[in-house]
Amino acid sequence: MTTMRPSGVRRRILEEHRQLATGLDQLEQLAARLEQEGDAVIASAVDRARDFYEQLREHIDLEDAILAPALREADAWGEVRASKLEKHHRDQRIELKALGELDVETTDPAQLAARIRAFVQEVREDMRHEEEGVLSADLLRDDVTSVDAEGG
Repeated sequence: MTTMRPSGVRRRILEEHRQLATGLDQLEQLAARLEQEGDAVIASAVDRARDFYEQLREHIDLEDAILAPALREADAWGEVRASKLEKHHRDQRIELKALGELDVETTDPAQLAARIRAFVQEVREDMRHEEEGVLSADLLRDDVTSVDAEGG
């Protein structure tokens, strides 16, 4: 992958966030159907959830590939920000793996709906936090401006 300018990294990740937000909306609708229709829709719900989990895993991989390096170069705190991002992504991969291994035969529809709703809320909060923090236009700028270590 060629090196992207910080503004390009920002645009790419924000575009993926918009796509993920659509998927999150669909998962919320799925949770509502699970609550209403129960076992009748559980197989399709698990399949759709797995599809979204794979989409999110791919997004996390992309962030590791292009956002983490951009953060490392952004400023003096770049290494700390990139390390936090990568650790968070490791934790998310573990959670996604567990969610992806749900067994249709033994999963309770109401519990799955609650788990999906909690997951959706967490992902939305993660994206909001990223957009306000590591994806800010002030941080991911194309101009190479360094912070004056002595003067502030």
